Amino acid sequence: MELAYLKYQFLLNDINMMNLMYLLIIAVIYSQIINVVESLIWTRGIWKLKPPFFTTPPNKVKGSYHFWLMIFYVLPFLFMTSNIIHIVACAWLVWLLNDITWHIWSVYPKYWIDWILFYFNPKDDRVVWYARLKFRIVAVTPKRMFRITLIRLILLKIFLIMAFSF
Repeated sequence: MELAYLKYQFLLNDINMMNLMYLLIIAVIYSQIINVVESLIWTRGIWKLKPPFFTTPPNKVKGSYHFWLMIFYVLPFLFMTSNIIHIVACAWLVWLLNDITWHIWSVYPKYWIDWILFYFNPKDDRVVWYARLKFRIVAVTPKRMFRITLIRLILLKIFLIMAFSF
């Protein structure tokens, strides 16, 4: 009886792992769909940005674009799983990939390395753009992007360890 229970638990664990793996694959694909849409919105096409890269952002405009984007990071996973840790891990991965792979679609491929060195420069405090979070506008600088990306990578690792454990 005990052996049958253990086999059942291993089977459930395997199914849970496979579901998580599918969700993570969906998260990667979904993040790239968001990136393509954002490239079309912000650069009016694919591979449009070339050096010199902008450091003078558009005027501060009140809005909720990035607030709604955060909602879209989470939304599809709410319908795919009831496991809150899986939802958080997948949405977190979408958010991270949205920021670190946006250049693949927006920046002309010849300049991808130049963009990464510019956009994640830990010493550059120039404002590149403003995040509009409905109730607050946040200046985004390469230094902030570098720091927040490191923090997000560390937290993603923690979320994935938790997700694969539950």
